Amino acid sequence: MAFAALFGSFSTRRAGTVFSMISLGVAELMAASSLIFDKFFGGEEGITTNRSKAPLLLGLEFTRDRQVYYLIAFWLFVATLAMYAFSRTPVGRMANAVRDNPERAEFVGYSQHRVRFVSFCAAGFFAGIAGGLFAVNYEILTAENMGLNASGAVLLMAYIGGIGAFVGPILGAVVFTFLQSMLSDYTGMWLLYLGILFLATVLFVPMGLAGLLMLHAPVWRARRVGRLLGPYVLTGALGFVAAVGIIGLLEMVHFVAAGRTGTRRLFWLVVAPRTLMPWLGFAALVVAGAVGVRWTGPRAVAAFAEASRPGRP
Repeated sequence: MAFAALFGSFSTRRAGTVFSMISLGVAELMAASSLIFDKFFGGEEGITTNRSKAPLLLGLEFTRDRQVYYLIAFWLFVATLAMYAFSRTPVGRMANAVRDNPERAEFVGYSQHRVRFVSFCAAGFFAGIAGGLFAVNYEILTAENMGLNASGAVLLMAYIGGIGAFVGPILGAVVFTFLQSMLSDYTGMWLLYLGILFLATVLFVPMGLAGLLMLHAPVWRARRVGRLLGPYVLTGALGFVAAVGIIGLLEMVHFVAAGRTGTRRLFWLVVAPRTLMPWLGFAALVVAGAVGVRWTGPRAVAAFAEASRPGRP
């Protein structure tokens, strides 16, 4: 939190893109410092620790993974409650106002800089908790943990989940971690797929997954969800067909570009990427799915508009 107060004292004087660039510059400065000042940061080897030698806490040694899991889960629960409580305070509510309309917030007597500074310090406090739990779990910190990849992962989590809702970043973190764990075991192109998911979210669902769910809250309260099941299931199925085709083509491109020969297992099939038929098959799936989504998508949107219209269920 002390570092957040130090860096926030000047970075929060600006907002928007300028603030983002300053924050990125500070993050890269710290990442570079971890390699330059190797006596303090440990250089490329990083800083290691051994949690089994730590003092006992309530009689727990945290030598087993289950104990560490419960420790992290406990602090996750406490931090989530604290963040939610902060969002309901006057400062938290004014942070939303400064984000949405800073000029109006300034007009009614609130300092943009002070609100951003307090929010930045609060974010630094919770980031410190996360960093401490990370060290307890992995028992090592390296320059890689301070680089651009770590910062980018947090941004992906926030935007995929949705920054307009409290549960958005939490949902994004769950989805990101799940896909990272599943896809990294299946393919070496998992980062590409996460990037595609991020682009699709920004282009088609800018409010994020949580915002998309909240958008359907009035429909749920009006008990009209049944009207959307048919159009949504049909559009989702066709989108899944197109996604299977795209993934198949990308995996075969990666297979051929790597100079491999033989067969490759994709989904439930074993294909030979250096033959013509798999390419034609996956291309046909892409075309069929894309054409189908283009036909059913407007109908799904129309069904949502009809279900959202005030009136009788």
